[in-house]
Amino acid sequence: MNDPKENSPDSIRDEKVNVLKSIKNVDYKNNIVRGQYIKSKGRKGEQYNSYRSSEGVSNNSKTETYFACKLFIENERWKDIPFFIRTGKRMPTKVTEIVINFKKNKTIFSDNDQSNMLIFRLQPDEGLLVKFNLKKPGKKIN
Repeated sequence: MNDPKENSPDSIRDEKVNVLKSIKNVDYKNNIVRGQYIKSKGRKGEQYNSYRSSEGVSNNSKTETYFACKLFIENERWKDIPFFIRTGKRMPTKVTEIVINFKKNKTIFSDNDQSNMLIFRLQPDEGLLVKFNLKKPGKKIN
């Protein structure tokens, strides 16, 4: 959001509304994923039931338990920068974070096309993490 005109609740709210109004029309077919969790095994072999087997939930329920969206904000500051929002029940971890993916770092020294990342962890353990895509030590290029 841009700086509010003054330090008041109304001015701050107005700038937040301006950001929401600047969200580009979402391509629902290509930029939104919705789903519902099913019966599965956890990482340590623990068994999880499906959402539909939860007490009080219909066997025909189509209620989403997962949502992911890629969106863009139409203003000069955020032009062509994708924002990803994900939320859901029964996720492996509960985190709130802002992840900045830098441009891909593919070079002659690496065929790995993963990008460097800067991660601001807001919850549960506040912190900052930098992930670099580097060549592994040694003569081999990998």
